[in-house]
Amino acid sequence: MNKDLKLKLWHIFFPKRCACCDVIIRYDLLFCKECEEKFEVAKTSERCKVCFNYKKYCNCEKKPKFFFRSASRFVYKPPLSSAIIELKRRKNPELARFFAKEMLKTIKKRFKNVQFDAIIPVPLHKSRIKQRGFNQSELLCDELSKELHIPVIRNTLVQEKLAQSQHTLKFSERAKNVKGIYKTGHIPIEIQRILLVDDIMTSGSTLNECAKVLRIEGVTKIYCISIAKTD
Repeated sequence: MNKDLKLKLWHIFFPKRCACCDVIIRYDLLFCKECEEKFEVAKTSERCKVCFNYKKYCNCEKKPKFFFRSASRFVYKPPLSSAIIELKRRKNPELARFFAKEMLKTIKKRFKNVQFDAIIPVPLHKSRIKQRGFNQSELLCDELSKELHIPVIRNTLVQEKLAQSQHTLKFSERAKNVKGIYKTGHIPIEIQRILLVDDIMTSGSTLNECAKVLRIEGVTKIYCISIAKTD
């Protein structure tokens, strides 16, 4: 029995549902047409090349970033936000693969001709790993590694202290919330250009704090990519 037929039979007894709205969909889809049509690709021309905020809100001159460039594929809003939450809650390789391929489109446009040495996921605290059983950023890294043919460096960048979720805080509180919570071990000297991967970029404080400890370890250029950016 081929894989396609197995999926069709499985779908009869366990119908597949849209990762955003939970409506029943075709067995070989991830989203219903109505939801997927509402996914908004972030317009890079309107945003700062460094912080990826809209240019009118950019504060890079007052607060320089430790990362070199950043970008997100989508704007974080419903119904896309529901799919990202689903990825956080449940280990779904199919969903991670979709998002990674979308992120790759922005990587090729935004970071054109950059030869990355390695990919690093934004880490989760060990208590959150224990609770979920996985790190969604690692799932994205694994899929990006297959497409870009570069290695994923695991467990070098770690989150030592548990912090409050960034989305629950005011913009002004986010940098303080993640200050000093990350550490990194030895990174080979030949690793100089890193692609740092996260699921959601809010103020950029998490990525900036991760980039800071990577820079201290000797990494010269850090490029950040996420599925979506909040506005």
